[in-house]
Amino acid sequence: MISLYDHSDSPRFHDPIELSELINALPDLPLFNEDLPFDNRPFIIPLFKPAGISSFDVIRKVRKKIISHLGKGKGRRKLKIGHFGTLDPFAEGILLVGTGKAMKLMSMIQDQLPKSYCALGVIGIKTLTGDCEGEIIEKVELSEKELSNIYREIENTSSTLEGKYWQKPPYFSAVKHEGRPLYDYAREGIFIEKEAVEREIYSLNLLENPTTIKDEVLFECSVSNGTYIRTLWQDLLPHLRGAGHLKALKRSKIGNLNISQTILPDDFIDREDFYALSPVDIISLETISFNLSEALDLLQGRSLIRINEGDQGKEGPFWAYYGSHLLGIGLIKLLTDNRLEVKIDTLLFGLAKKD
Repeated sequence: MISLYDHSDSPRFHDPIELSELINALPDLPLFNEDLPFDNRPFIIPLFKPAGISSFDVIRKVRKKIISHLGKGKGRRKLKIGHFGTLDPFAEGILLVGTGKAMKLMSMIQDQLPKSYCALGVIGIKTLTGDCEGEIIEKVELSEKELSNIYREIENTSSTLEGKYWQKPPYFSAVKHEGRPLYDYAREGIFIEKEAVEREIYSLNLLENPTTIKDEVLFECSVSNGTYIRTLWQDLLPHLRGAGHLKALKRSKIGNLNISQTILPDDFIDREDFYALSPVDIISLETISFNLSEALDLLQGRSLIRINEGDQGKEGPFWAYYGSHLLGIGLIKLLTDNRLEVKIDTLLFGLAKKD
């Protein structure tokens, strides 16, 4: 079991001496509260979601297990938990779940980390939802020769879709319309067509199908956030006007994190420890450490002004540390007169009020 507390290859949380120094130096701020460990610390749990359950089902299960692990006491009702990108119920694969202040990183994780999938598409059968769980609304009878021609067309189309790609969200999706997800309308028989949104296909490859079923195509792709693989498969079938659906879908990778690094929702926690990662394991940024005086200024919302020495000044985000304590995501901004402004842009350090 990989433990957040065992990593020795990079700075981590909660050296007791450093923590004591910070607490003693912060008399006017809320104190660190060990009774709220999941509310205070930005954990990311890489789970494997099985097919047949919703992403929200996984969140409910994880919340229940964490609360049970905490036992009676403080912090149970204050537990913040959510996921960084849903998976359809029929799909399986990586589901990143965040607790506490890790949820502040939602947009960064979703927008910056590509997602990879392996999918099995069916040719000639269109369903209402675009997956294997939906009602069949169109069926095209195809000869073996026609299937062979369509496969070649899919090969040709796949190469043209790589790069910038405009995609219309499917009717059954979580995209909002007037405050409600599209699937709410679709379940009522109201099908709302949204404008196409720019996405990006980083790679799209057809794979050798281990089965002998002629109307099924196995493919893998790496895409930007918000890309629906159900719709991508239908866009690979322009000559059939999108007459196809996904039989299976697996999210195999998010950023550099792959399925081998995940754990089932039932197994991520036990009496001694729990399986979780720090945000620094998920998002690659430069690391900058600060002394106690600098850390106190940053934690209290003050900026540090530094002279830009030569070409060392580089704008952008970084991981801000005090010793082994992750303070948050810092931001460097170039000012006039060859100066740098350094501040905390996203505070992740575990501060919480004592009850």
